[in-house]
Amino acid sequence: MTRWRTLAAFGMTLLLACGRTSIDRAHWQHMSPDEKTLYVRSLLGHEQAKASKGGHPPAHSRPAKAYVRAMDAAYAQGESRDADVLFETMSTPPR
Repeated sequence: MTRWRTLAAFGMTLLLACGRTSIDRAHWQHMSPDEKTLYVRSLLGHEQAKASKGGHPPAHSRPAKAYVRAMDAAYAQGESRDADVLFETMSTPPR
């Protein structure tokens, strides 16, 4: 089982490195929890990298697993937007 997870993580990393950052609902629902967490962490990392270059502070302050749970719930309720678009709507409101 560990070998499968390692291969899945490698595949997800390769997928993201090749420029595909958009995952649709069907793909999301077939991903393992580890793959989902890795994907959300990549989105968080991208946001943090932009912030460190002088952009706006990161808008997502919760842990990756909290976003995974929220996205799973949204898709279970019929959400149809791609995962990256859905993630963007889950930003922490400014204080």
